[in-house]
This record gives sequence, structure tokens and C-alpha cells, in this order.
Amino acid sequence: MNTKYKPDQLYLDHDSDCYLVNALGSRRSDGTILHVTPWIEVGVHNTSYTESIYNPALFGRLAWDLGNGFGVSYASGVYFGMGEPVAWSATSLNQRFALSYTRDNWNLTANVIYGLQFDSFTNEPQISPCPAPFGLSGCNPDFLNIDLTATKKLGKWEVGMVAYASTDLTRPIGNYQKQGDIAVGALLGYDFGPVNLQAYATTEVVAGSDRLERAVLRSNRSGLGLEGCSAPA
Repeated sequence: MNTKYKPDQLYLDHDSDCYLVNALGSRRSDGTILHVTPWIEVGVHNTSYTESIYNPALFGRLAWDLGNGFGVSYASGVYFGMGEPVAWSATSLNQRFALSYTRDNWNLTANVIYGLQFDSFTNEPQISPCPAPFGLSGCNPDFLNIDLTATKKLGKWEVGMVAYASTDLTRPIGNYQKQGDIAVGALLGYDFGPVNLQAYATTEVVAGSDRLERAVLRSNRSGLGLEGCSAPA
């Protein structure tokens, strides 16, 4: 989401993968390898607060410039399961499809994320405990996220709207109830040159469960966030 590209580089998709290593490149296509090790904090006002490393990820991504400001990208990779309080207990295959328009200082992007869990039922509940009587086990459903961005560059400033939707696609056990939510919000960014810093805040408008932290950790647009990335050389 926060990577600054030179004019002759492809703007891939408006996502929070900050660590890019060029694998191949041309004026019309680009390949990257991405490594992400996030630190996540989840809190409920006057109730609870938890923080830990989130599942580290390794991705490969291809992007194509379609001309006239339009581009598409496809990424595939793995989030590795971890025994941390704010992480999934299962390793998952993650695929991302993005369509962007980035012209005249506009960024209009739709990003669709499909997650396939390798182990839907584990012995560690973490952020996704199973319903009773299996509360000490973890239920990790396959899921689908849709991430939308519409921002405008005004000099060094960037302002706009963001939105996301997420839903479970599978039931790890018979009495598991699928969850999902929809949220909308705003983004504000500033380009400091070597670092492009962005802050965003969203609020849920549709919620399918009171365990919203699960959806928060599956989307880059949930709650309140602050992100910054260094520009590539």
C-alpha cells in the first residue's frame, strides 16, 4: 500500500506489503518477492488489550500494465502458522487479485483476497477459538476479503476513502457459525520522500459476530492503523 514507485514502474496494488524485492521487470510487467512480518495490537476500550507478532508471510507477485493508467496483479503466498496470541494457529495459502487505476494522481484499487487454511482444526485457540465444547481448540475457516481504495494525491498529501468486506467460506466443525463484516473509513497520507506515511481509520457498518478481531486481522483496512514504507532505490 505504501510503496513509492518511480514513474516508469508499475503501481502494483494498494496493499500493505511493504517489503519488495524485484524479481523481474519491464515497462509492461513486473515480478516481485514479498516478505512480511507484522506486529499486531488488538484492544477493546476498557476491556482487553493484546499484542504479538502476526503470522509471517512470503509472497510472489506478478503485475501487468494495461495502459491508460490501468493495471492488474496476482499474488500467491503463504502465511505461516504461529503459536502467538494475535495470530492464526494454522498455515494458510493466500491468493490476491487486484485491479488498479493510477493516473492523474488518482489511486482506485479493488483487491480480492482468498485464504485457504491448511489445518482448519488445531489444538491452539488463539484468535479463532472453536465454539463449545471445543473452546480450547482453534477453528480456522477458509475466507474471502475484498479491499477497496479510492485516494487522490494533492502535492505531498494523499486523501481518500477505504472499505473492506470479509466472510468465512467454510465451517471447520459442524456447530461453527460463519462470520463476516463490512467496514468503511478514510485514509490520510504524506510523502516525506524516503518514507511514505499513511494513517487510516474504519468503522464496521455490518458485523456478523462479536469476535471482530478475527476480521480485523484478515484485512489491512480494519480499525485504526498507521503505516510507513521506505521508497525503493
